[in-house]
Amino acid sequence: MHNVISLAGQQPVLSSHHCDRTAPFPSHPFQVPLPFYLLFPQFSSTYLLVKPPGSIYSLALLPRSHDLEISQAQLLPVLDAVDLVRLGSCCRALHAAAFSDDVWRPLCEALGWGCFPRGNSWQACFSSRRRMLCVECGAPSRYVFALLECRLCERCEHRSPKYGLVTALEAAERYGVPFTALASLLYHETCGARFYLRSAVETLSSSHNGSRGGGIASTASTDEDEDEDEYQRDEELGEGESSDSCGDSDGAAALAGEGGAVGRRAEEKAARKAAKKAAKEAQRQKRQLRNTLERGGDGGRGGRQAYRSPGQSSWPSGGQASVVLQRAKTGIWH
Repeated sequence: MHNVISLAGQQPVLSSHHCDRTAPFPSHPFQVPLPFYLLFPQFSSTYLLVKPPGSIYSLALLPRSHDLEISQAQLLPVLDAVDLVRLGSCCRALHAAAFSDDVWRPLCEALGWGCFPRGNSWQACFSSRRRMLCVECGAPSRYVFALLECRLCERCEHRSPKYGLVTALEAAERYGVPFTALASLLYHETCGARFYLRSAVETLSSSHNGSRGGGIASTASTDEDEDEDEYQRDEELGEGESSDSCGDSDGAAALAGEGGAVGRRAEEKAARKAAKKAAKEAQRQKRQLRNTLERGGDGGRGGRQAYRSPGQSSWPSGGQASVVLQRAKTGIWH
């Protein structure tokens, strides 16, 4: 059962009236989120669903004579900034009470915020200062997380895994997400690359790999069915060949002919496999030879090429080398 608090007097008084828990609460016409929205039941009173900090949800009962008149001294001081904004979003009368300077000035002074420009309300100044704080730790930050468009400090960005980023190439190589599937995700493009949230890519990868796993399983079952059909066709073909070769001979000769046909097919199959393997090996050796020749040509063009035999030298050895160097220095040649 929900407790009903009467705000008719100066002090909130618990009433003996209780609300049925099973009765559904009508939603606000403007989709105002909990914990605040006004209820107008069939009774001559207005019900306000409230949730003070550290307590459970309760219903505040406002008499019709004081309809939409909230006691600021009793209810508004116990609400935080988020709850005040939600309360002020219910209607114009509540907006005037919840957004008054008398309510928001203590909140600003409690945080040490002051010296705001003249002409601005305390609520507007509070919101402008709050937008400069990190959404995680509440510390002032000059950085904005562009992908989510929220204020974020470097420390929280590096420590929290939900702000991790990946590029499209990493999403494709590491997580196996195709480039076409990334079109459904939010991204931030800078420096010629697109960055995505790692958590979103991981979620997309799990769903994509799950569907792809089902496709792989179906493909494997199809391959098995095809192999089984081929085996059955081979069996039927073997029976036909054995019957043709045996003719009207007895059953023992037919079985012998069938066994010989099956053996020949096995030998032919093994021969085909060996031929394919030999062809692949020849192609591999051909590629290796071509790569070796190409590397040799590149080395001749890029490095020093030996035009002489191993025994031939471009410089005289021994004492002749010193004589040649001395003549080169003096410029005397005989």
